[in-house]
Amino acid sequence: KTRGATMAGVPMFAFLAAYTAIGMGLPMWWHYQTHGVVNAMQAALAFFLPLNAIVCLWEMSLGKEISLIEQKHRLYKDKFKGRSLAVVLQFFTLDVHLGNLFDSRLWAEVWASYSVYDPSYADRRSFGFFVDVGNGYSTLVPTLFFLYSMTQPLCSARTTGIVGLLSFYQEFYGTVIYFLSFVMNKRYKNRPLYEVLIFVCFTNGLWFVFPLLGMYASLDMVYSDSFAVVGGV
Repeated sequence: KTRGATMAGVPMFAFLAAYTAIGMGLPMWWHYQTHGVVNAMQAALAFFLPLNAIVCLWEMSLGKEISLIEQKHRLYKDKFKGRSLAVVLQFFTLDVHLGNLFDSRLWAEVWASYSVYDPSYADRRSFGFFVDVGNGYSTLVPTLFFLYSMTQPLCSARTTGIVGLLSFYQEFYGTVIYFLSFVMNKRYKNRPLYEVLIFVCFTNGLWFVFPLLGMYASLDMVYSDSFAVVGGV
């Protein structure tokens, strides 16, 4: 159990739903208050960037808690053998509260649970482990920078676009290589199709689609030297 487990909290699914709604809603509200417009590109990236920010923290936890994740993977692969959906339900009903919100051991459960589908995340020698830990440390600041700069620029649109292009491309490339690794190593074998589609293709697919949108917006900023693509000036 994580520290402070006796404190009252909310289920993981409720926490993530609230985080996603607030993480998207506040930047959109601020953007409207500042520029008087609701912009589809800004809204799409306001959904993705806060999501990517919390995943960066999870990825840092992956590196910090890999020994714990390896231990839990050995437990979960036997405990949930033939019923991998149960490990997902277990994760989404975990208790989240102020006592464990910033505890890396709580977020290690993301990877321990996902390792039932893809054991590479419980293997410190794998590409998946290193690319995600690296992304966590290298893309958190650019993610927050781009999210803020869409509404209140910290530097020129061209510079913002260059930073965004580098960050979004890194996320896109890592996702493409991960999918290739998953398929070529046939990690989908003996898994129900719906589980692979939902828990592998859909969740990782967000990091395929939205970085492409981010690259488009970033290139527009570079070429036009303006924030018009996200409803700015």
